[in-house]
Amino acid sequence: MTYPRPLRLIHWTVAAFVACQLALAVVLTQLRSLSYGQFVLSLHRQLGLAILLLVVARLVMSRWHKVPPHTSSGLPTWQVRAAALVHGGFIVLLLAQPVIGLLLAWARGDSVGLLGLVQAAPPIEMSDAARERLMTVHAVIAVTLFGLCLVHIGAVVFNRVVRRVSVIDRMLPPVCSDKLVNRMTVGAQLSVGFALVIGTALIVVINAVATYREFNRATAAFQATDVALTDQLRAAQVAWKDFYATAASPNSAANAGAHLKELADTAKSSLEDAQTHSPAGDVKSGIEALIGQLSAAATGGAGVGSCVFATRRERAGDGAVAEGRLQGREANARGGSVRKKSRRECGRFGACNQSQRRIPDCYGDPERPCSR
Repeated sequence: MTYPRPLRLIHWTVAAFVACQLALAVVLTQLRSLSYGQFVLSLHRQLGLAILLLVVARLVMSRWHKVPPHTSSGLPTWQVRAAALVHGGFIVLLLAQPVIGLLLAWARGDSVGLLGLVQAAPPIEMSDAARERLMTVHAVIAVTLFGLCLVHIGAVVFNRVVRRVSVIDRMLPPVCSDKLVNRMTVGAQLSVGFALVIGTALIVVINAVATYREFNRATAAFQATDVALTDQLRAAQVAWKDFYATAASPNSAANAGAHLKELADTAKSSLEDAQTHSPAGDVKSGIEALIGQLSAAATGGAGVGSCVFATRRERAGDGAVAEGRLQGREANARGGSVRKKSRRECGRFGACNQSQRRIPDCYGDPERPCSR
């Protein structure tokens, strides 16, 4: 005796939705894309609501459509009781799980779309502790449902292989005795097709999980090597730019040597950290060379600043000498013109005796008459 057609349709639809939910639950734990994660989470919620409606419809329709008793299948008593317990557990858990998921979405502050028709906003505000408890209950129910699915499928396989009884025929269309049927029953064909679908889904899920784990490992390795190396090199560059800016500033005091040593030590420490994150090769060799060049500046202490400021004083002295030389040249030029003017004055008045040797008196003051 088989189940009525509406109940069979609901049974296989719920089975397909539950298999999809288990696959989506695994995918959700491995996603890195926020937008794709929101899409998968929305699909997960919509399937959950669809399962809730189908289970409620199954309970309502079972009042009008007679469900064949388990005793009609010729099962042992212990299997009849176990089957009733598993079926009852399925009904309770499939009703509770979507409700828990809906409450969990509201606890996160999300609005849930009811099959794309309306948006159900959170009716109350829930605490973080309540959200964590709901998440734990949701995960426990999911694991329990997965276990019941294994028991349910295992019972079908056990009866088919061990007891040579096909209990799945109760969920398949009845076979007319006056029609030719395949040597492989429809139930076996559906079982093989369902197994292929589930196997393909599991392979895809396992491949997705492996891919995302590999991506996570690659991301972690990139964060630990290239990103850390770039950050440390950037820190060393900033410290060294501050070093040169402080050393080249004309307003720096002579006691800035301690600050310069601190900047040099900071740059050297950043380069050493970058060296630990860099792989062997040209980059690591270049960093080692830079550390060697910085060691002299870092160990010089305050002498770094004194050398810079001594160099600055030498440059200032050279500038003063050059300025003095320029002023001397200008004075010599002015003195030559004075001497020429004095000679012209002395020659015009005839006051200068050629035997007189005190010409500098006349040179020294052009306005003073030459004495004989």
